[in-house]
This record gives sequence, structure tokens and C-alpha cells, in this order.
Amino acid sequence: MPEPVLYINGMPGVGKHTVAKAVQKHLGMASTIVSESGQLYIVTDDRISDDHGTAIANEHRDAARRANRLFVPVILECATEEHEKRLTSDERREKKARGANIEVDPHQFMVFRGLIGEIHRFRSPEELVIDVTEMTAEQTAAMISDHVKRVMREERERVEEGLRKKAAKIQVMEYTAREMLREVERYKRESAIEP
Repeated sequence: MPEPVLYINGMPGVGKHTVAKAVQKHLGMASTIVSESGQLYIVTDDRISDDHGTAIANEHRDAARRANRLFVPVILECATEEHEKRLTSDERREKKARGANIEVDPHQFMVFRGLIGEIHRFRSPEELVIDVTEMTAEQTAAMISDHVKRVMREERERVEEGLRKKAAKIQVMEYTAREMLREVERYKRESAIEP
């Protein structure tokens, strides 16, 4: 089974990219944040639940399905006060100074946060929602890694069960075919005896 697509969604500044890097280390898998074929895909996004955000989030899910990869959405949430601290952190300001297109003004962002509404959710059994307010990136990554492993194990078990059922069905079909051939042979023998 190919590695899954891990889709980490949340408000800007909540810690998605930092968590994604920690997940890479925690899973110990070759992975790429955003995308590169043949590896664990980790996509970080900030899609909201409006029509446009939903459509783009669904494109990621559909691409995973077309590639026959399990799609594991993760939503990161954070309390407003902690979110403001993260938005104005020195690390984030340094990224902005180096040219990153990120928001560091908490007032502007809180206005934006109030306007945009809720982050998009798939509400699927594979989805994991984490309040990261009092968690480190490492703790969050450990939780996500455990979740990904569990979802992959369940998917593997589901596929194996499906294969077992198909194998059993094939055995029944083979048995039925053999019995039909025996009946044909018996009919031929009985028909050959009659004058």
C-alpha cells in the first residue's frame, strides 16, 4: 500500500508547518512537505469551509484517491490568546523578514479570523482534530503519527479482509465449476450407454 497523504489544515500561524516537520522526523519515513511522488505526502493548508476552500480541500482528497493513497486529514485548532502569541513569535517575524508571505500582525489576523469562519473539515473517520493550544509540535506530531499508523493498519486490515472474501468466493466458484464439469462428464457417460 502506498504511503498516505497527510493533509494538515488550520488557521495561519497555528503551527502546521512546524508540526509537519516534526511528523516527518517522528514517522521516520521519507516524506516531503507539499508533494513529491513515491513518498509520504504532507500537505499544509489553511482552507476554510466556504465553497472555494471546500473545493480546493476536496481537490487534495481526490488527488490522493486517484493516486490510490489513503487521505488522512488533520485539523489543528488553537485558543485565540495562544494563537496571537504564535503569530507574533520571533521565529515567525524572522520568516516574514526573509520574505515569507505570512501574517504577523495579530490585529489584522484576528479581524481576518473573525471574517473567515470555520476551517474546512471532511468529517471522515480518518480525520483527526487536535487542540494544540497547550501542546508542543513534538507532542502533536506524536499524536498525528500514532493516528496515521492506526488508520493505515485499519485500511490494510480492511483490504486484507476484502482479499480474503474474494479468495473465498473464487474457491466457491472453482468448486462449483468442478462440480459442473463432473455433472457434464456423468451426463456424457450416461448418454453414451443408452441405445
